[in-house]
Amino acid sequence: MSDREALRLDFLRSTGLAEAVRAPLPGDASTRRYERLTTPSGASLMLMDQAPAAESQPCDPSWTPEQRHAHGWNAVARLSAGRIEAFAAVAAHLKSLGLSAPEIVAVDAPNGLAVIEDFGDALFARVIEDGADPAPSIAPPSRPWLSCTPPRRPMS
Repeated sequence: MSDREALRLDFLRSTGLAEAVRAPLPGDASTRRYERLTTPSGASLMLMDQAPAAESQPCDPSWTPEQRHAHGWNAVARLSAGRIEAFAAVAAHLKSLGLSAPEIVAVDAPNGLAVIEDFGDALFARVIEDGADPAPSIAPPSRPWLSCTPPRRPMS
C-alpha cells in the first residue's frame, strides 16, 4: 500500500467512512483525483485527493501581474495552487452568493484530502439529449441571469 493510500484510508476512518465502497472516477484536467464513495446506507459522497506536492506552491497574494508572469504559468493561472482549503473557501463563497457549490463534509488540508457532496453523474449533454430543460441545473430560479462581471466581495 502506498503512503498516499494509507493517508486516504486514515482520513476515511476519521470521518466514519471506512466502510464506504470506493470507485475511482476518470481524471479531469487537474492533478486532483476523485473517488465516488457509497456508504452502507446507500448515500453517495466524493473523496477529493489533491496531493499538496503535485503542483507548485501558490504565489504571494501581493505579487503584481508582472511578478506572477515572471514566475511561470502556475503563478499566473493558479494563484491558489492545488490547495484543498482554497477549494473549500471558493465553495463557501459561491454558496454565500446563492450559487450552487458542493457541500464540504470533511477536510484534511495538510494532506490535501476532502469529502464533498456528490452532485451525481448527469452530463448536460445527456440532459439536453433527453429533452429536459437544463436551465434549472445551471442557475437557480432566483438568479436566471448571471453577470459576466460579478460584484467584488471579500472572501472570508
